[in-house]
Amino acid sequence: MIPYLLIFSLSIYFTFLANKTPRSSGLFYIYSICAILLPSLLAGFRDLSIGTDTVNYLYYFENSISYSNFESFLTSNPNVEPGFLLLNYLVSRFSQEYVFFLFTVHLIIVLLIYISAFKIRNYITPSWVMFIFLFMMYNESLNAMRQYIAISLSLYAFAIYMNNKKTWLYILFIIIATMFHRTAFICLAMILIFYWTNKFTVRHNFKQLLFYTTIFLLLIIFGQSFYLPLITDSFGGKYEGYLSTNVDGGLSLSSFLVYLTTAFYICYKAWRMSDKIMDVFFISSLFAVFLLLLSSISVQLYRLSLYFFIILILAISYIFRRNSSFKSVIRLFFIIMFIFFWFYSYSYRGSHSTIPYVSIF
Repeated sequence: MIPYLLIFSLSIYFTFLANKTPRSSGLFYIYSICAILLPSLLAGFRDLSIGTDTVNYLYYFENSISYSNFESFLTSNPNVEPGFLLLNYLVSRFSQEYVFFLFTVHLIIVLLIYISAFKIRNYITPSWVMFIFLFMMYNESLNAMRQYIAISLSLYAFAIYMNNKKTWLYILFIIIATMFHRTAFICLAMILIFYWTNKFTVRHNFKQLLFYTTIFLLLIIFGQSFYLPLITDSFGGKYEGYLSTNVDGGLSLSSFLVYLTTAFYICYKAWRMSDKIMDVFFISSLFAVFLLLLSSISVQLYRLSLYFFIILILAISYIFRRNSSFKSVIRLFFIIMFIFFWFYSYSYRGSHSTIPYVSIF
């Protein structure tokens, strides 16, 4: 437990320092490297027993070593996303040590989260983003590595869109994300959210919004016979557990309560603040809440909800940034809630089998 808390604290602190430092300064890059490398190294040097599915990824990495060209490796694993296979293959060209692969995976995840935060730091505070990600999602990412690469890519796509409003760039990065985990297709729903918020406001068109959101979610629920084979059956059932809440790594009551509290609070603030960005966060919160509630009916929907909850990390930071005189008791509440969640879910309950931390040394 101590290694996580130490690395989390240092990474958040270096992120805080980087945000206070001009990008033209060399110190900015030193702080940033430290903030990104520390959690990446922690993931890389972990024992294979850390994370319930860590050892399952070992097969593809070891398998990639035996191939002299990527095309042969790709054709021998037709049911696995090509982006993930390519990552295995490229890493194995540099090193045949699995430690290096684990490090590279989380270097990509943490780097994309970090860059996304700094890309829109005019709107949010990066240290808040890193704090919430590390205490809410980092341990889960040690287990669901493929999906978290896709999730981090989806967040980067969202940050790019917030910067330049280019829909084609957003779509491009979502396509790349689906090459690591096919569940990322749900992020295409954000295009509808972008379109709707550009034309309407939540406060004045709430009934219309609720109608369209309900229709979309009904399509998600009743269209499972179409999209679930793409993300489960096509793997021959091997990865079906990744989408299930019946296995370790699924939805727990603590996750449910924390995610629900966060989403409802964002909805409340979005309704009161009423600006275009908060309208996007409001609808994302609705999607996250509905998918979370419906996960009791269809367990696969929890995994889909994560793509919207990663956006809510930005929403919390945006609210705190916009309200500089915001009541400190509310900020303290969220700090305590996220930290308590980490202790209860990962340390006490042992979710995802990441605590106690065991290194390879």
